[in-house]
Amino acid sequence: MKMMNQPNSTCPIWPEHYAYREGHATKAVWHVDSPRAGGRYDISQVAIMMLESHLIDPVVMARLTTALINHRVETGRPLMITEDVVHRASDLRPLGVAERLSRLLRYLVECSYAVSIGMALELLSGSKVSESYGPGALAWSESTTVGELKWLCDELAQRQWIRPTNHPSNPSFSVVVTSQGYEQLHKPTVLTSDEGFVAMWLDESMDAVYEQAIKPGIENAGYKAVRIDREQNVDKIDDAIMAKIRESRFVLADFTHGDDGIRGSVYFEAGFARGLDIEVISMCREDQIDALHFDTRQYYHIAWTDDEHDKLRQEIEDRILARIGAGESQPTRSTATRTARTSPTGSS
Repeated sequence: MKMMNQPNSTCPIWPEHYAYREGHATKAVWHVDSPRAGGRYDISQVAIMMLESHLIDPVVMARLTTALINHRVETGRPLMITEDVVHRASDLRPLGVAERLSRLLRYLVECSYAVSIGMALELLSGSKVSESYGPGALAWSESTTVGELKWLCDELAQRQWIRPTNHPSNPSFSVVVTSQGYEQLHKPTVLTSDEGFVAMWLDESMDAVYEQAIKPGIENAGYKAVRIDREQNVDKIDDAIMAKIRESRFVLADFTHGDDGIRGSVYFEAGFARGLDIEVISMCREDQIDALHFDTRQYYHIAWTDDEHDKLRQEIEDRILARIGAGESQPTRSTATRTARTSPTGSS
């Protein structure tokens, strides 16, 4: 099968920036590696033609770029941009300023780790974006202009997380991540909590999956499962939910719903947690995966069926251990097994 490579092509989303394209002669799909889009993504030929023929707001494209990055970080795989994805890009929520600052700092820290701690990272060359680190900084911070990126950098500098390194005679703009910046990035939101908040459809049809998979999966990872309807002395439920999420080490959000439609409360609780930089473990019954709202479909979801609760319990435990680490609410069989495997003597 003949390959078609276009190393000096442009990014279909951001045509003013260069990208590497690779495709097959018999397939209408391109594999694109674009720094301005935050890295790798796949895109259909139809989607490319839509982007080329429609005048799409750069703000919408910035939100789509965020979705591409989130999907790659969550799953380790590039997102496939189809006609439907382009149509629904305007439904994506914008990032808040705090999220944009956090993501920009993360990008700068990872870039400096890849080269050398303390190295100056050039973002702007004169009044234009520098091809070295500028496109990625725009992508990760959901910025559409040089002015937005510069303002976010100024905010990071005021917090002493980065330091500009430019000489007045130098028209470029470079920054160095400070020691406070490295510490800020690696500071967990909640250090000591042993609770995992469960956001789900509170219907009796979900009791079996909760009791046989969700609750034991969380407990096997060393945490206490918290469901708001099973908490005592709850007066105003909205306030109690937000308070419990703030106190939790992570949120497990199941997006399964009944015939009356999606559970807006689950979407709210998962979004509230993400806004606080609290890890969200997403899951959904397998037959409803395709019905997930586009704004959350970018994240990895554990898919489950009613006849495989044991498998789901293990997947929940493994996901928590991989993304967050073992809790200390109780010793677990899995934790003990891992300790024995990693101990030099084979015993704890």
